Amino acid sequence: MTRIGLRSALGCLTVGLTAGAVTKAPDLVRHLGATWPSYLPEARNLPELAAMVGAGLGVTIVTACVVQYVRVRTRPQVLARSLDKQHATDDLFVTALSIEREGDAPTGKLGGPEIAKAVVQRAQSLAASITPPIPHHRRSWAFGISTWAVAILAGVVLFLPKSVLPKDLLAPADVAPSATQKESTPTLSKEDKARIEQLEKQLQTLEEQRGLSDSAKKKLGEAQKELRSARKNSSKSAGHLSAAARALQDLANEAREQGGLFDQPSLESLPLETVTKQLADAIERGDADTASAMANELNRRSKDANDYGLKSMGQELSKALKEAKPAPESGVDPKDAERWKQLAKSAGERFDNGEPSSAKKNLRELVEDMDQKRQHSVDQALSNLGDVRSKQLETMNQQRGVPPQGQQGQQGANGKQAQNGQQG
Repeated sequence: MTRIGLRSALGCLTVGLTAGAVTKAPDLVRHLGATWPSYLPEARNLPELAAMVGAGLGVTIVTACVVQYVRVRTRPQVLARSLDKQHATDDLFVTALSIEREGDAPTGKLGGPEIAKAVVQRAQSLAASITPPIPHHRRSWAFGISTWAVAILAGVVLFLPKSVLPKDLLAPADVAPSATQKESTPTLSKEDKARIEQLEKQLQTLEEQRGLSDSAKKKLGEAQKELRSARKNSSKSAGHLSAAARALQDLANEAREQGGLFDQPSLESLPLETVTKQLADAIERGDADTASAMANELNRRSKDANDYGLKSMGQELSKALKEAKPAPESGVDPKDAERWKQLAKSAGERFDNGEPSSAKKNLRELVEDMDQKRQHSVDQALSNLGDVRSKQLETMNQQRGVPPQGQQGQQGANGKQAQNGQQG
């Protein structure tokens, strides 16, 4: 039983190490300067895939060990019955096995200890004379050796520092190391690093907004992580920038499908002060996504509010607009930002002065105007990121010796893709 338990534990450990090594494989490939094969699952899907396959293998291993344990427990009884049947010994082997297992318990039925002893001796002498001999259980070392080998290899991939591995490990066989080095990603300039850092701050500010959906927070966190890695290790920045662009593109598509980045139940639970403050701050920095969501929430609350509630809403909105700090760089047209500020200011003053109809009209105009700019923050981030990637692609093409016409064609395709994403 101990051996079976150890086998089960070893198998589950091997599956866990292998699953962890699979999830680290894209990082290892990127670290070695290679490209993740397109015919394999995407890197972002590997953790879920490894978890599902690992869980299935774990259940299979445990089930196999349980079956093996049951067989080990029942094997002597099955073998004894088989011998009695083959040699017509009238349950001699079954009785002897029962005596050996239970000690003196069954001797009363057999007439005394002497008879029980004689039965056991008779069974032992008969078993020794059987031809061919009774097969003994043979240990199979193949499973243990192969499992240990897989566990050790997975552990090496998972825990060994990647800096000790040769960089040409995953290089194609027909490409010389010098050619592989020429394909290395060009380092980012100080200007590009500054743009990436500014983009990180914008995404972090958006992620900190209350009422944001969990999915949007996750995608924004992934994009920031990849941008930070690209900025700190610019020699491997191509893969990180590509992963950040995928996360932002997924976020933009999801926002279009769900009508925004924010979760409506979470917005409804926010205090009025938080809603007005986030609206005012978003207008100042040109964050159309947050401003649109907050304006929609104020418009929804104004429909069911009484006179006191409308007056409180106007006071909070006017206060938030006065306390909002101006942002030097805005992601939208300054004319649009100024129009939003005037509409919000007018709505707050009219709510406070007891003119709810005019205030609601200003609020509706603000919502309609902002709705046209939804997802602008994500699209603007994608556009800025696309500029950095296009510049990097141009440098890589120059290293490869691609003619300028080919470079322009690739840059045009990237620009068209970014433009289509914004228009969508």
